[in-house]
Amino acid sequence: MSSQERSESRAHRLAAGCVGYYLLVILWGAWVRIAKAGDGCGSHWPTCNGQIIPLDGGTKTLIEFTHRATSGLAGIIGFVLLFFVWRAFRERRLRWAAIMQALFLTAEALVGRFLVKKELVAEDDSIERAVVMAFHLVNTFGLMSATFLTAWWSRPSAPRSHQGTVGMGVWVSSVVLVLVSMSGAVTALGDTIFPPGARPDAGFFERVAHVGDGELHFLIRLLVIHPLLAVAGALLIGFVAGLNLLDPTRGAARRVLAVVVAQTLLGLVNVVLGAPGWAQIAHLLLAQLLWLAVMELGLRRREAAPA
Repeated sequence: MSSQERSESRAHRLAAGCVGYYLLVILWGAWVRIAKAGDGCGSHWPTCNGQIIPLDGGTKTLIEFTHRATSGLAGIIGFVLLFFVWRAFRERRLRWAAIMQALFLTAEALVGRFLVKKELVAEDDSIERAVVMAFHLVNTFGLMSATFLTAWWSRPSAPRSHQGTVGMGVWVSSVVLVLVSMSGAVTALGDTIFPPGARPDAGFFERVAHVGDGELHFLIRLLVIHPLLAVAGALLIGFVAGLNLLDPTRGAARRVLAVVVAQTLLGLVNVVLGAPGWAQIAHLLLAQLLWLAVMELGLRRREAAPA
């Protein structure tokens, strides 16, 4: 293996590792919300309660500091990946993907800082926090996309020539998935601030009828929106994947269908059990995996299309 090939292989392995590591950091960030530990380091940023390494503090401090430490490590790794890709490849698309993952990492840090400094954490139930949480989720999709593209295009078997199109169905599925996930981020916040025992006891259809009831908190009223959007989105994405159950995209389409079914079933479990923490984490994990599966389907369609 030549030095160039070793350099390319190193960049690819690091990019693939980053996809997995970033996903773990994202999931731990969700646990910070579920544990209401976002104020574990007070309103200090980037220090924790005014210390670089907090020597005392409770469980919330440990949870929040762990998230900050792992996020900081992600930032360092992300810029190392950018250096490796820039050094190993001359392809513009690869360099831009690596640049974008570094920019999305920076945006993640800035969003985290904003949440802490504005105290949009723990029990805060403001509209501002709901909007930021939805944007936060979309930014994680951008981060995972850019990193996944870096890993995909840097693999040894990746075509280097002109390729076809992704397909309108995949683009529509991506937009729908983003919108459904944004509503999911707001719903997850509502389930955290207002768990089943802290909100009016009513069936699903009764909640639908009271969506416009101004006497209820907006997070409680919006809890019924996400399940409706999620079912519609699952049907659409499943339909698009079904249209691709032919070679050479059959494997990717099957993976999309499998994750869609798993995500729908887990969503039902979430509703029935009252959104326990473990189910919320698993739901977010499947949302990220579905995003990557839809991306893979589009990329395989693009590579399979005539030049």
